[in-house]
Amino acid sequence: MDTERWQILLKAIDRGSLRAAAEEMGFTVSGISRSVATLEKELGFALLHRAKSGVQPTAECRQLLPSVRELLFAQERLEQTAAKVRGADCGTIVIGTAYNCYYEWVTRMMAAFRTRHPGVVIKIVNGTSSELAEMLLDHRTDFCLISHRDSLPVWLPLSGVTAPMEGSSTTVTTRLPL
Repeated sequence: MDTERWQILLKAIDRGSLRAAAEEMGFTVSGISRSVATLEKELGFALLHRAKSGVQPTAECRQLLPSVRELLFAQERLEQTAAKVRGADCGTIVIGTAYNCYYEWVTRMMAAFRTRHPGVVIKIVNGTSSELAEMLLDHRTDFCLISHRDSLPVWLPLSGVTAPMEGSSTTVTTRLPL
């Protein structure tokens, strides 16, 4: 199976629209639609409910999503390992934060990291702690500054960092081995 088609499907689901996915990925809407239709033909069932208001994954598609995200995560790890073998640092790190007060600290850390690893793209996403925990489990973020969640496999309290909020219990969690 073609992983680019899976990336297109996830982008359409995450954005809620074929048009938004097309704009973000630099494709035509018909190209996005054909890619999804090809996946549906290969699998033998519909993946999206299409409406004028946008797209939603079918029940069958929702069953596949954890495996699709694992597939794309594994592909990204393989590409990063191959780049490392070639002597290059590359890839994307996605940082999630539920607290706006940490943006300045995160951007300082990003700047320091980028000077040492210029080939790595860093993105920041915000949301609630619950939303970001789900994104972490789905491999859509690499680490998050969120309140504690029992569902997360790794939990590391921020230590040595002055919390901008008095009495803050914000911690950092990651899906990456430390």
